[in-house]
Amino acid sequence: MGNNGNLGGNNAPSNRSASSIHEIDLLPDDATHDLHSIADWMIVIGYGRECFQVYGSIRKSAVELYFRHLGIQRPSIGNVQLLD
Repeated sequence: MGNNGNLGGNNAPSNRSASSIHEIDLLPDDATHDLHSIADWMIVIGYGRECFQVYGSIRKSAVELYFRHLGIQRPSIGNVQLLD
């Protein structure tokens, strides 16, 4: 009897993603520093809300693009409600 799918096995993980975790720098360090400075100034002069809205929108788009690249589909509201 093999260990395929058996929880107590001593085999290497069968989940390929566990061994293929990568860090990706999407922006050069100097660009990140510049963006941080811009965000700091926006907050100081009273545009914090706008800064957060833009950041959230851009971050969401970047994450969705990367998920598509990985082949991960965003679940619909109906699919999430089915999990309840």
